[in-house]
This record gives sequence, structure tokens and C-alpha cells, in this order.
Amino acid sequence: MTAVLYPGHEGGDREAAAVEAWAAGLPSRQAQAIVYRQLQRASAPYTLAVEKKKGADL
Repeated sequence: MTAVLYPGHEGGDREAAAVEAWAAGLPSRQAQAIVYRQLQRASAPYTLAVEKKKGADL
């Protein structure tokens, strides 16, 4: 699954933090989460991807 997070609008930083917290809380035996973002622009949209591991139930 991929999601594009938009922290630059009002409330967007809280929305992005909630999605990141959810992804970070997934058990590593079931899934892995990756964030791809531009470090020089904190308010720029960025991508979060979650990959389910083979045979895992989510």
C-alpha cells in the first residue's frame, strides 16, 4: 500500500503523524514500512509505503 501524506496544510502534520504512527506500530514479522521524503522541505508532500510480508495476515 502507498500513501502520499501532505503535512503542509492545516491539520496535515497531525494526519501525517497519525498515519506514520499506525505504520510504525505494525509488527515487523507482518509488514515493513518505508518513508520517502525530501529532508530540505519539511512541509512538502511525501510517500509512505507498507509492504505486507508473505503469508502474513493484517
